Amino acid sequence: MPTSTMADLKANLLTDIGDLGTFLGVQLTYGDAGGLARKERVWLGSVENGDSQPPAFRAGKQRRRESYVLHIWIEVVLSTPQLAEARAIALAGAIEDMIASDPKVSATPNLLFARCDGLEMDTTEHAEGALTSVDVSVYCEGDVL
Repeated sequence: MPTSTMADLKANLLTDIGDLGTFLGVQLTYGDAGGLARKERVWLGSVENGDSQPPAFRAGKQRRRESYVLHIWIEVVLSTPQLAEARAIALAGAIEDMIASDPKVSATPNLLFARCDGLEMDTTEHAEGALTSVDVSVYCEGDVL
């Protein structure tokens, strides 16, 4: 049994997102591509609030419930803020629908469930128009050793 579901979940999410027709031509990466970024990209950000609850306090390794939030970043550069925001929200909606329809995310080992827990959006000026960033927060729970 794994010590955490985090790595398997990230791998499955990236594969599943890539399989959605909505993401054809969108750059998908495990982390921020920096200067190598395209006009539309999705990348897996940090995992935070990692917490685990052991069933009892005793010596030795034991099963525990882990919970955390994975951030999925969507960044879109288009000519106007309205176009950039609409496209970024459409991509976020596709991710939210995908997770809602498969909360175990392709049978990620020991993942109890994942669910979209909220969105944050920011739009700024960019040399090529407007850059919209959307942070999709995905709350996860797993049963691990």
